[in-house]
Amino acid sequence: MAAAVPNVKAGDIVQISIDARVTSALRGALAVVAAVCSWGIIAMVNSFYSVRVVHLKYTGLAYVRVAFGEFEPTGGKAVWAARTGEELH
Repeated sequence: MAAAVPNVKAGDIVQISIDARVTSALRGALAVVAAVCSWGIIAMVNSFYSVRVVHLKYTGLAYVRVAFGEFEPTGGKAVWAARTGEELH
């Protein structure tokens, strides 16, 4: 069965599930929705942990793709977003 599609839009704050198929350092993190896609969201996360992508390590602002059903809206709104919308697709 397909996951229920929550009513989210750019600027909404969500929490990534601890079971989400994302890098483990981002599971459980709060994220700001940057774009809503047909499969889920692209969101911004501030990570204090080093996130390993392929052979590189990043700390700080990261964009993550999260499928519907792998995050929960918190009801919060971000004041600003670094990049949103079509430029992320």
